[in-house]
Amino acid sequence: MTPERWQQIDKLLEEALELEASKRAAFLDQACAGDEALSRKVEDLLAAHGRAESFIETPALEVAAQAMAEQARSMVGRQLGHYQILALLGKGGMGEVYRARDTRIGREVAIKVLPAVYSRDAERLRRFEQEARAAGMLNHPNILVVHDIGSASPESGGAPYIVSELLEGETLRARLNGSALTPRKAIDYALKSPSHWSRDGRFIIYQQTDPKTKRDVWVLPVTGDRKPFAFLQTPANEEEGRLSPDGRWMAYVSDESGRYEVYVQSFLSGGGKRQVSTGGGIAAQWRGDGKELFYHTPDGKLMAVEVRSGATFEVVATKPLFEFRAIGSVGTYPSYTATADGQRFMISTLVGNESSAPLTVVVNWAAALKR
Repeated sequence: MTPERWQQIDKLLEEALELEASKRAAFLDQACAGDEALSRKVEDLLAAHGRAESFIETPALEVAAQAMAEQARSMVGRQLGHYQILALLGKGGMGEVYRARDTRIGREVAIKVLPAVYSRDAERLRRFEQEARAAGMLNHPNILVVHDIGSASPESGGAPYIVSELLEGETLRARLNGSALTPRKAIDYALKSPSHWSRDGRFIIYQQTDPKTKRDVWVLPVTGDRKPFAFLQTPANEEEGRLSPDGRWMAYVSDESGRYEVYVQSFLSGGGKRQVSTGGGIAAQWRGDGKELFYHTPDGKLMAVEVRSGATFEVVATKPLFEFRAIGSVGTYPSYTATADGQRFMISTLVGNESSAPLTVVVNWAAALKR
């Protein structure tokens, strides 16, 4: 969709919102002049605006009141199955985590409980159960071990829960707020970082640092033997692996040419690779149907690459969409995401002029070190 089209839609939306709801249909019929696609887009945005207003007006207050009431009934001291709740460890949008004791074998565990007010929400409950199944299928030293799942008794609200191993320690935020990290410890923390989870849920893609091969792309299967393996491990840096929606192709960035470029390589079936970007590129993302690949250029352009993929991979055409600057210093990773149809983007960018920090020049620094 062109910027001009978006401006037209935005203008009509603003004008429609100023009218009474009963007059909007007639206004759109006249303003759109037979352009059904334009009319549907504005109607969709009007409907979304109405749902947002409905959500804000009262349900938030009702949910907050329910949540406060349930929080007042602390679970500390209660029994969940054969688990005795000992203390609250933390809480967030997806539940509360407690320290508990398994009364059968005497070990302490962590229990994540979905608040009862949310357990009646089908979408939250689905996400909670999906998390339990996914975590229970994984077997890796850096992934929490899941011991059990269950639901509280009806008199306790019937809230579902996950039982996992209890890990003692501190959060990374608390660690960073303390004494300075040693270089070795900082490197250890940054050695592995996930970049993608395949659409079918079968593979987790992550990048790992090796002293000899630098940054490499690794794959952790969620099914089968669940043993991680190196997908790309060369003397160059390979990062940001992302599987295509059909799971056949891996997009990634590599500096093998001397600068970072976007490449695509066949996943698990052998075959060569194809360079997608020209002139540099990072932050590759697939469109929902796999027919486009987006990436960000060194001069700040978001590019769209039309591709044909299946048994083979072919670049059809490349075009710039728009420019945006990444937030932070030079070299900061650009943050963006696209809707499944590739028509809308959410980006983190700078607005206005970025103030420059003063440049400090230190002269005769070698002599100063001797003092």
